Amino acid sequence: MSPVRPFVPYNPLEAWDRVEARLEKMTDEEKIQTLIDAGILTQDRQLAEPYRTGKRPKPATVRKVAAKSAKKPIAKPTKEAGPK
Repeated sequence: MSPVRPFVPYNPLEAWDRVEARLEKMTDEEKIQTLIDAGILTQDRQLAEPYRTGKRPKPATVRKVAAKSAKKPIAKPTKEAGPK
């Protein structure tokens, strides 16, 4: 039986704040290299195949989805898992 890891409350807004802080410190070249390392861009700075859908969401749709997800409450642990 594999060990049970304890539930760690996750706040996506705090995570995004940390990502933004790191991005602000990066140069443009570092940002591009991060996208290449992640497989989003190719070495010639073009979108990698999985990201070439040709469809772009309309700005209103993006705003609607962002607003909807911002209203969702952050999950709180009901019971901490772990050894008893």
